[in-house]
Amino acid sequence: MAAIFVGFTAPITAPQILWVNMVTSVALGLVVSFEPHELDVMQQSPRAVDLPILDAFGIGRVVFVGLALLALILSAFFWMKEDGASDALARAVAVNALVIGQIFYLLNSRYKVGSSLLNRPVPPHRAINPFGKVGRNEVCPCGSGRKFKKCCLLNEFDANALPAR
Repeated sequence: MAAIFVGFTAPITAPQILWVNMVTSVALGLVVSFEPHELDVMQQSPRAVDLPILDAFGIGRVVFVGLALLALILSAFFWMKEDGASDALARAVAVNALVIGQIFYLLNSRYKVGSSLLNRPVPPHRAINPFGKVGRNEVCPCGSGRKFKKCCLLNEFDANALPAR
């Protein structure tokens, strides 16, 4: 719509916008749905009914990310047009820039403040490791006589395999 008001060729067409919405909502939504939950998710109190879903920070984030994606799309489109690309090629690059921008936004939106890459929750067995600093190839302290890696060393994502104490 900004292209109409300013008077230049639309960088993305309506079918391309629909395609991007369909692909990113399904593909990126699946990524988030299979991510492990936070350790204290059941201890968190629910949001109060009278509070809005988007607070001032959320509204500011939506506006900021929208403007950042708009700048990314327009810069990709005009960069290709300056190199003499056709409208179709410049639009394809703009669509790809939008998809890549949405992927990076997904990586950053797991937590309200901070990045998913930096604020990874501590795996449960690391937080309550009963064995301290036992090496992988040392004898397991549980008394089985096997190596720690073959006995009680847990997969990083398996929280239910801790030995009963």
